Amino acid sequence: MMKFSITAVVVLALIHGSGSFTVAKRDVSTEVDKLTKYVQDLSTVVTRVTHELVEKVKNHELTGKAQTYLEQGKVHLQPLADKLQENLKPLTSSIEKTLKPLTDSVQAHVEPLIESVMEEMWKKAMSRVKALVPAQ
Repeated sequence: MMKFSITAVVVLALIHGSGSFTVAKRDVSTEVDKLTKYVQDLSTVVTRVTHELVEKVKNHELTGKAQTYLEQGKVHLQPLADKLQENLKPLTSSIEKTLKPLTDSVQAHVEPLIESVMEEMWKKAMSRVKALVPAQ
């Protein structure tokens, strides 16, 4: 009977140990799954952030290149623009000298015409106002 008791205790111990091992195995498996998910999520975030940083660096480099290109263009074109402006000064001066007498002449003829038209309009307006006002 003693053998049976020892055997029963050993069997119960094995069953209990086996059950505990299964529960512990499930807990470890759950923890491993959680840890795996965390690592995958972290990897996704790191990949996305890295991609965004690379795009920002590319955009920044492109902006820098464009700025450099514009500055170089300005350096090359500024002397040309200055020379063109210097060469156009005599032409604009000549055009101004030619047009000045013409504009003065047109102004001299147009001013009396405008004054005449305005005076005529004033007379018509006054006659209409007098027609609207009753005589006293």
